[in-house]
Amino acid sequence: MEKVVRGTPLPDRGQVFAGLWNRFKGNYRDEYVEIDTYTMVTSTPNELVKPVYPDRMPVILSEDARRTWTDGSPDEALEVLKVFSAEEMQVLKKGEDRKSEPT
Repeated sequence: MEKVVRGTPLPDRGQVFAGLWNRFKGNYRDEYVEIDTYTMVTSTPNELVKPVYPDRMPVILSEDARRTWTDGSPDEALEVLKVFSAEEMQVLKKGEDRKSEPT
C-alpha cells in the first residue's frame, strides 16, 4: 500500500488527512481489472468532534507529521497517527437536527 494525503482547510493553517491507496490488479467478477482503491485513516475522536461523531474522526496531520507520514519509515509513519488536539480546532458551522448517517 502507498500513503496518500488529502488537504483540508482549518482556520489560519493548512492541514492534511492521513490516507492510504493501493492499486489492485487481478480478477474481479470473472474479469481482469486494475482498480485504484483509497481509504482515510481514522482514530478515536477528540473532545470537539466526539459529540458529532462519537466513534471516529480522520487523522489530521500537522506539517511536520505530514513530512514524516509521506517520507518516513513505516514505523515513523505509525508514530504520527495520533488524535488531533481539540485545542487546535474550532467549530466553523453547526447544523441543527442533522444526522451523521443517512436513514
